Amino acid sequence: MAPKATYDYVDSSLPPISQLFSHTFQNYKRFFSYILSDFDYKWLLLAALLAAAFILIAVRDSKRNKLLSLLAATGVLCMLLLTCFGGYPLLTKTLFSPRAMYGFGAFLAFLAVFVASAKKAFSAKLVSLALSWAFFVFAFTYGNALYAQKMYTDFRVEEVIQSIADDEIFHSCQPILTQVDGSIGLAPIVKNVPTDSGILRRLIPTTFGSSSGTYSAYGFAHYYGLPELVFDSSVDLATFDLPVIDETVYHRVYGDKDMLLIELK
Repeated sequence: MAPKATYDYVDSSLPPISQLFSHTFQNYKRFFSYILSDFDYKWLLLAALLAAAFILIAVRDSKRNKLLSLLAATGVLCMLLLTCFGGYPLLTKTLFSPRAMYGFGAFLAFLAVFVASAKKAFSAKLVSLALSWAFFVFAFTYGNALYAQKMYTDFRVEEVIQSIADDEIFHSCQPILTQVDGSIGLAPIVKNVPTDSGILRRLIPTTFGSSSGTYSAYGFAHYYGLPELVFDSSVDLATFDLPVIDETVYHRVYGDKDMLLIELK
């Protein structure tokens, strides 16, 4: 039996009209706080320079009143910034994960293309190139971090399997009610990556543990050829006073007959 699916997603409803403005403002505030904490300070500096270059180039190339052009360019910039998150800020329960903030990347891409296509703006084009290069390099850092997390996950799962391999519950022919408490967290090498951007750690998912979601539990139950494991979040195996099967520096495993409790450290 596959692990029971649970969903914790956005709520597409809108708050009451009386709370709409304050609710939206708080969501925007949180979105921008994530940008400030997720981005490397060098990325933020380059993004600010890119926005300034957009305004300056728009005013320089405009054939209309310069003051009006400045106001119009600033207004367009603000409008793009506020709309880059789509309708998420308006929702009662919205999403703040990195994938919900792709629009900000599109916003930066729009500015970069505008600046790069302008005439006689060499220094501004260098800013666009520098920011693009920073994101290009980060993509390799992210890929290496994902690989390191996968290797660490495989190691931790194999450690658990080794702890129960010789126990009679492992050779049971009936479904085993299983519960995983705790989490392996991030791989030590990922924790120690020298970076000023918080986005890397937010992008790496929790790959094995009680907070890792349905797909992690499904992989543990079916990828390694284990007996049939049943995950039921409505049953707390910690209340059954199960005997300890094995304990290591990484985990503690309890089990008895058709129940298996794995506590990750």
